[in-house]
Amino acid sequence: MGFAGALRDAAVHMPQTASLLWFGEIVVLLLVVVGAGVVFGSTRAAFHERVAWIGYCVLSITLGTPVWQRGLGFRYLDEWFLMSCVLLLFTTRRLRIPAAAVAAAYLVVFVELVRFI
Repeated sequence: MGFAGALRDAAVHMPQTASLLWFGEIVVLLLVVVGAGVVFGSTRAAFHERVAWIGYCVLSITLGTPVWQRGLGFRYLDEWFLMSCVLLLFTTRRLRIPAAAVAAAYLVVFVELVRFI
């Protein structure tokens, strides 16, 4: 319900810059997480890292609306993002989209920090 509520709230305020940035950040987060899910079976990441990724998936999905709405760059979801990056780094496949998404995420958060804070 937390993600759905935040999505609904961002869609209501869509022309605003903050909503556009939120959608950009969520797209990048989902690209990286889905990319990690795709390579989950072929990654050379350690077993405990894979288990941690699954745990962060469950935790992140069950978080409440305030977590999804607040936090510059989804700071509360950093571990989910980082564990997804770990799985992507240790994969035997070459996935350019998640790598570009990680770079885009850092760029978006950097611009948001410089411009709005």
